Amino acid sequence: MTVGTHTPPGPDDAATPAEFALAMLRLKAWSGLSYRQLEKRAAAAGDSLPRTSIASALDQGRLPAEHLLAAFVRACGAGDTLADWLAVRRAIAAASVEAPDPDHTAARRVIERRALVTAMFLALVVGWLILRAGGDIDPNVPSPTLTRAATPAPNPVSVLDPPTDAQLRNPPDPASGAAAVLYVGDSIATETAAALTYFIHATGKGAVTTVTTKNAQPCDILKDLPRLLKQARPRLVVLQFWTSSKDCATRVAEVIAGSAVPPKVVWVLQGPDRDDPGRAQRLNEQIYQQVADRTGGVTADAGRQVSWAVHPFEQKPNGRYEWLAWMICNDEERRHDLCTNPKLMGGLAKFHPDYDPISLCLETTATGACLGRSPGVIRYSRAIAETVVKELTRTS
Repeated sequence: MTVGTHTPPGPDDAATPAEFALAMLRLKAWSGLSYRQLEKRAAAAGDSLPRTSIASALDQGRLPAEHLLAAFVRACGAGDTLADWLAVRRAIAAASVEAPDPDHTAARRVIERRALVTAMFLALVVGWLILRAGGDIDPNVPSPTLTRAATPAPNPVSVLDPPTDAQLRNPPDPASGAAAVLYVGDSIATETAAALTYFIHATGKGAVTTVTTKNAQPCDILKDLPRLLKQARPRLVVLQFWTSSKDCATRVAEVIAGSAVPPKVVWVLQGPDRDDPGRAQRLNEQIYQQVADRTGGVTADAGRQVSWAVHPFEQKPNGRYEWLAWMICNDEERRHDLCTNPKLMGGLAKFHPDYDPISLCLETTATGACLGRSPGVIRYSRAIAETVVKELTRTS
């Protein structure tokens, strides 16, 4: 029996309990059934599938018992794939037993580091006391003291709360005398402009002017760029483009460098490309980063914030360029009601709308602006703003 309209999703890519739980959630979404409906369907087939047990396992990213998994897969209408699900589950369970607990390992390392610091301190004090008791040093010399390195001040953007919907619609005015920032780019720039403006204006460091065009590439702005630079007279130019050739990026950098008072350029590094995973990596590393290094610009790695690289528990060798639609919510998203699905796995944040793997806005307006809070937009914009404010502070 087939419940969905396509081939049911499988667990093939899952390598951890959390990934396996996400795969099961995809199967449940494919089935179109609620936990209560799955429970009833399982009972009708002679299986036991308590909805509270399976929901709790998936919410917490735990492996369900094999009998629950079997009942779940059959109830979803994917019984023909049950052998695959069981095989993957057993492999993950075996790996989980063999692998060290990362939380325990991290805690042990913290304890070891603290013990080492304590031992060094005691050795210093004891050594000083021995020397003093032996009369080898002047008794008037004060005892040694340990000084703690100064903790750098946090980036002003990092401590800001995410914008509300009202603040996205009406960002705060820039501070008087704030440095001009020109934000130029494509559809993603249009989506992130309001949040970026909020973050930068709220710090009092910059005044943002945005010039965005749907599906634009750097070469598309060459004609108007001299005029924009003359009008805005920016200290920083932020360039957000989903795609570019090296020639176009170089020509844009040259035009900016040739202005009367050349501003610094911030190239935004892009997030993963679902349909061409290697494209974004080539764009970032072989074009934007190289042009920035060669011309004295900098990069803002906003794309990392919507990639697997920010997964709080699991790391992958090239996770920076692995696309994903959902991510476990961070503390800020939980505090500010930004978890798109707060009940699953302690809260999940949705990065892309179902209809578009590139867009970061879950509810785009007719103009393309994102005026409702979307986790991907806020994460992406904050990363750009942190780089902008850091550069403005450095050059002020």
